[in-house]
Amino acid sequence: FKLHYFLTDNTIEVLQIYGTNCGRDPYPLLIKRAKIPKSLDDEAAGFYHWSDLDIGTLIDVYGRRIQIVDADEFTREWMENEGIPLTAPLQPPEDEAPKFERILPPYTGYGSEEDSLTSCVGSLVQTAPKKLPGTDRTLRYLGRLKSAQPEDEGREFVLQFFCTDNTLAIREPPQRNSGIVGGNFLKRGTSQVKDDYDNPITPGSLYIGAEVATQGYVFVVTDSDDSTLKYMETEPETFPYSDYNAVISRWGRVIAAIHMAEFEEKAEKIASETGLLSLSALKSLLSDYQGLCEQPDQAPITVMRKLGNGEFSVSVEALMEQLKASVSAYNVGGKMY
Repeated sequence: FKLHYFLTDNTIEVLQIYGTNCGRDPYPLLIKRAKIPKSLDDEAAGFYHWSDLDIGTLIDVYGRRIQIVDADEFTREWMENEGIPLTAPLQPPEDEAPKFERILPPYTGYGSEEDSLTSCVGSLVQTAPKKLPGTDRTLRYLGRLKSAQPEDEGREFVLQFFCTDNTLAIREPPQRNSGIVGGNFLKRGTSQVKDDYDNPITPGSLYIGAEVATQGYVFVVTDSDDSTLKYMETEPETFPYSDYNAVISRWGRVIAAIHMAEFEEKAEKIASETGLLSLSALKSLLSDYQGLCEQPDQAPITVMRKLGNGEFSVSVEALMEQLKASVSAYNVGGKMY
């Protein structure tokens, strides 16, 4: 505030000082020129006089208390000539400028994500903020529809997940005499795809045995190419069912808690003369153990890729050796393996 005292009639006016871009209307007059009473309740207190004004003095301007912190050179010289020198100026505390952090709202699903981000830029030259690119890799899976409709039986889809921008494309290869025209089922867009439960589809959402619900359909991932499986095995934090050590350790603890010898006997009986377990045989063997029967196909496939030496089967001898080694540090069921 700026206070003006008029010596001719002992009146005071108060002006408010506005800062740059404060958002207030340019009308700085707070109190027009008039005598200001010292108290609204006591008329005998009189009005403010120039002798009442000093640095640090609090004056009551109709209920608003204003402290005098400084004066100009003319005022200081005049007050000193009148025998009332003013004290040193006060340094009022400076208010910190508010910090505004721009928070981008989540994608609503309408239009493209770039359009939504563009509306949040707040500039006449609207350009969407650049998205940070991810890993330049494409994950490919084979899937089928989870549907009770007989016409959907046998339909296969290729799911491609692009890690560089977390986008998804689904294509149905054409099949002769199927009665269904193949082609793009879900064209690759410019924004991340969400499932039917409004959760973003990430690389970890896709693995063999996973169910992905999008666009009103449920896709069951049934297979993948070798390049994708190798990449999944190098990213165990994203793909826990592709972590061989974690999978075999869990199998060992669950099986050893019941009886390891019983599991070995069942495995040898199923493998018969060849001594090899196929994927279906291994899944059937694990289905008797709670905690292993509900795991997706990705877990036994990971074990087969590690122990099968390039073949899509695993020997009972190699499997039992790894299971016993995985629990050798645990005293499970009172036995040390």
